[in-house]
Amino acid sequence: MMIRLLTSGLLISVMLLLNACEESAQSSADISPLSSAEAAVPISTTSITAATSIKPVSFTFKPDAGRDVPHLLVMAQEYGPRLRIPEGESSVELVFTKEMRNDLPTTIEGVPVAASWVDAKHLVVELANMGAGEHGMKEQYLRMDNLVDVSGNRLGDGLQGLWVQQMPRQVWRYVDSDDLAGGGPRDSLYDQLVISDDKQSYVGIVTLGGSMGDGDGTSYAFILEQKGKEPVVIENVFYATIEPDQQPIQWIDEKTLMYASYHGVYAYDVETHEKRILHKANPDENDNVNYAAYDTTRKLLHVLAYENRHETSQLARLTYVSGEPMPQRTQAYTASVLVAKYSDLDMTITPTPEGTYWTRLQDGVPYTNFIHQAGAKVTAKGIARLVTKQGVYLQQYEKGESQLQASRWAIWQPGKAAKAIANPPEGSVTFASGKDLFTKQDDNRYAKYDHLRDKWVDWQAPHGEQVAEPLRGKDGLYRARME
Repeated sequence: MMIRLLTSGLLISVMLLLNACEESAQSSADISPLSSAEAAVPISTTSITAATSIKPVSFTFKPDAGRDVPHLLVMAQEYGPRLRIPEGESSVELVFTKEMRNDLPTTIEGVPVAASWVDAKHLVVELANMGAGEHGMKEQYLRMDNLVDVSGNRLGDGLQGLWVQQMPRQVWRYVDSDDLAGGGPRDSLYDQLVISDDKQSYVGIVTLGGSMGDGDGTSYAFILEQKGKEPVVIENVFYATIEPDQQPIQWIDEKTLMYASYHGVYAYDVETHEKRILHKANPDENDNVNYAAYDTTRKLLHVLAYENRHETSQLARLTYVSGEPMPQRTQAYTASVLVAKYSDLDMTITPTPEGTYWTRLQDGVPYTNFIHQAGAKVTAKGIARLVTKQGVYLQQYEKGESQLQASRWAIWQPGKAAKAIANPPEGSVTFASGKDLFTKQDDNRYAKYDHLRDKWVDWQAPHGEQVAEPLRGKDGLYRARME
């Protein structure tokens, strides 16, 4: 098993080869899972080649001989490459593409780390000083900008440092059943799984970090896992600003994924490994995306796009119909409003088989319109955060001095009056997982909303696991440490 990170000139790409030979991981072509007037965009998991005869030094990770160690090596561009391995590994071996001088990597402060050269291309780094990271992770940064080959060439751009991350051994399960989720050898290395309806495929997500400048999005790596097949990189780095169902990527059918950002909406075919642009913003800041959602019942793509981001927060509604070259467009459909510094409120769209929940501004605060498939419309104050059989959970806001302020939660059955529910614990973060609302508190305790008792109760893992956490997203998953 080998993962290679290759660079050429100023163009950088990851070759992610997990339990696969070099040829089996290649994937490039054009995509057309949904109709669009845009041309298809090629995707490749192989290296990008620049027109130059000088190749910078690069490196690979090599597991110990005779051992099959699950691992990920992700080239995260400005976030820095990171190598993820299971906890318990005491060292890592890096294999360089050229013969190197005997300099050693250092810490961020410039102190040499415990490492030794086996020969001119093989460097073994001892993992003796791992620091604590998030969710039980341990990590160590290797600064490698001082490493040069025998000809004086340095590592390529973006390769002059490496985060080595030891991930706790974990298992993923569905909260509402005893079923295991995922099932691949790299599951412990992912931060989130997004599973197809037939459960034959899933996307492993690596969270890379937040915006490098002003913005409210998060960057991720997306890796496709399919039973009986080798994994495929969908995106090495994708800056997501739109997360329907609190997931940065969604299945819209058993062979197609959709994901979106401020700059556009994209589809990915898991059979052909092709990506296509479904909606693209203009360079002049027209049609930048505030929100996008796909209606799987009616086969429609809905986009709320800024009419002119430089001048207004007004949003147009665009509906893409399969087979039609241009979207149906409704100007001045609604507007957004500041909810945090540099962050507009996401005007969510939630399609269901019975109808669609649309967020619109009324008197400066968000309301939800439910448009029934038969045409009837009802309205309630707040944003629809979770739709369940018991009702729709609405997060309500009030006007503040410079931005909206979250006020309380309510549950609503369209056609009836919304009812306030018990407020989440103070200082906690509220999220949806499956068909339930959860909160995460500062001490990493979780609480779940009990609809029958109108009360937030401490959450316990279904199998009594001591270290476990529910994960946001419609799949309703939790992960637990393996004892």
